[in-house]
Amino acid sequence: MCAVVDLVLSYNYFLYDTEVFVATESNIEFVNFLTKGDFPIHNVLKFVIAFPLLLFILSWFDILRENIMSDTMVVIERFGRTFMVAIPSFFCLSYSFSGVTWYTNSQVIYDILAVVETMIHSSIMIVVFSLFLLTFYLFCDQQKTV
Repeated sequence: MCAVVDLVLSYNYFLYDTEVFVATESNIEFVNFLTKGDFPIHNVLKFVIAFPLLLFILSWFDILRENIMSDTMVVIERFGRTFMVAIPSFFCLSYSFSGVTWYTNSQVIYDILAVVETMIHSSIMIVVFSLFLLTFYLFCDQQKTV
């Protein structure tokens, strides 16, 4: 829904000031779609790949949860799962504020986007680190039992 709001705001600005929009928009696929009619296949592929990847990572947390016994590792699994679900929310916030940037050059909007971007990167690092710790724990635990 946030991406749709961003696209509507961006398209409205494209109609308002086409030259500035084409010169400054970083989404080249979207610009080519609006100016040349080229279908944004790369953008569609990102969504098609991202959703199954999200489900795969969440299912990996499920597999790990079934095989871990330590209370500490369960807490790490919960943190990782929570941040895995939070990442799309942070992207939604980013999309919402990025559409507003066409209509204002307010430093506050750019500061909010910088904070959200930091939150996205931090969340991704927490998920990757959680998966690493849990997988390493599971591997070491399996080595002891074999």
